[in-house]
Amino acid sequence: MDLFSDNQITNLLPYDGTVLYYGTVMTQAEANHYFNELFNSIEWKNDEAIDFWKTYFNQS
Repeated sequence: MDLFSDNQITNLLPYDGTVLYYGTVMTQAEANHYFNELFNSIEWKNDEAIDFWKTYFNQS
């Protein structure tokens, strides 16, 4: 299987499903730009869990 061929679309799963590899979608610079835009514009919130009426927050 050649993952980096531009003229070949191959199903990467051996059975029970389909995953098609279409090659590079955007350049590394574009990917970095979109990542930074999303990372800086999305309001991130820490996960929390409630166990026996006590709330725990993920501090990582």
